[in-house]
Amino acid sequence: MHGKLVRFLRSSVAAPLTALAAVGCAARDASPWPEPSALGREIPAVRPAGEAFQAAERPPAVEEPVGHLTLRRALALALARNPALSAASWAVRAADGVAVQEGLVPNPEVRVTVDDLGGTGELEGTRFSEQTVRLSQVIELGDKAGKRRRTARLEAALCGWDYEAIRLDVLTETTKAFVAVLAAQKRLAAAEEMCEQAAFVLSLVTRRVQGGAGSDLEVDEAKIELGTSRVDLEQAKQALDAARGVLASRWDEQAPRFREAAGNLEDAPLAEIPPWERVLARIEGNPDVRRWETEVQVRRAALDREKAASVPDVRVLVGGRREEETGDYGYLFALEMSLPVFDRNQGGIREARANCTQAGYDHRAAVLLTVAALREAYKGLAGSHKEAALLRGEVLPAARRAVAASRRGLDGGALTDLQLLKAHRALFKARIRQIDALEVFHVSVADVERLIGQPVGTLSASGPRDSPSGRSAPVETSGEP
Repeated sequence: MHGKLVRFLRSSVAAPLTALAAVGCAARDASPWPEPSALGREIPAVRPAGEAFQAAERPPAVEEPVGHLTLRRALALALARNPALSAASWAVRAADGVAVQEGLVPNPEVRVTVDDLGGTGELEGTRFSEQTVRLSQVIELGDKAGKRRRTARLEAALCGWDYEAIRLDVLTETTKAFVAVLAAQKRLAAAEEMCEQAAFVLSLVTRRVQGGAGSDLEVDEAKIELGTSRVDLEQAKQALDAARGVLASRWDEQAPRFREAAGNLEDAPLAEIPPWERVLARIEGNPDVRRWETEVQVRRAALDREKAASVPDVRVLVGGRREEETGDYGYLFALEMSLPVFDRNQGGIREARANCTQAGYDHRAAVLLTVAALREAYKGLAGSHKEAALLRGEVLPAARRAVAASRRGLDGGALTDLQLLKAHRALFKARIRQIDALEVFHVSVADVERLIGQPVGTLSASGPRDSPSGRSAPVETSGEP
């Protein structure tokens, strides 16, 4: 009996299962990764390998230097090691797997029964048993699998846009952190110089008062200035340590290894600010805006999917029965289908249509928010550019001339050493203000570039300065690749 049953199963089940397996094979979806923006495109970023179970593809090994750190090296480190970017890359791969799964048709089902087996009396044993094999398959109408796959594929593409947005965020935040380190280094150098000058003037005042040419009040004033300078110096050291730590955290390091950030804040990457209209015209380069074309497609695909869901599926049943006593065979064929009398997926279709309409307003809202942020960043860019130029062209030269004149007056006896110290303090304040303006300028450049997805220097009439980082950033002074 067992041999006959095995042969019956082979003839009744094997061939239909093979045919259904061929139907269930789904084609691979297109790549969910969008075309990257121009900003930092040439710098490799972390991305998963072809299959989720494989190790992540990392860019060529990037090690943090122990000496000078250039901007390009900092960006390469961040794009290779940033955990948020790595997580976003795996989200794309996971969504790609969902798209593959959604395109598969339901599995066939098989049922094997043996009736009148092992009873009593005449039904004892297997003489009067009946063996039945049933094979069923749900046939989805309305191209449900294809529409599910298309929706999931587009949703994976949205994850790709999220990855691109995070990539630009990593570039921008790393650049801003690098600029903060450069500015902190400049403030520390200015504070050290001011502290040295205050100590020097205090020694002059002390000798003069000890010689009977002054009062103790002048010594106290010089000591107050020296104490203030030491406080400024300590604050500058702490600010530099904090900025270095923030920069190292961009590539998931607890403590920085580099000794110094190599760059020049004073060498501005833009000889002139591009017009607002030219900058605004590049707003479509922002992945937060570009993604909405895909988002609209997702909403429309979801509507098609909901419409297809209103079409009832057909279940096909085929089977056979064998009577052990007579050795006769009988076959079964049936079709099952639900009647769409009450549930025609009306609510799902209505929801999908509303989401399609909502997508247009969401797109517009996203553009308005981006334009508002771009306007604010452009305002900071233009204002800091003018401020830095004014400080560099007028205020700083005047402050240096005042220091030189104070030195000549001190040598000639027309001025006191405290007046020289005041001139140095005025120069120190002017230098700090220029550093602040330059930092705001470079931060604003980074924000504008994030919002348009390309270097600002490519929009200016004079063209961009050479920048190995691929963006309008502080010119690097190190020959490090």
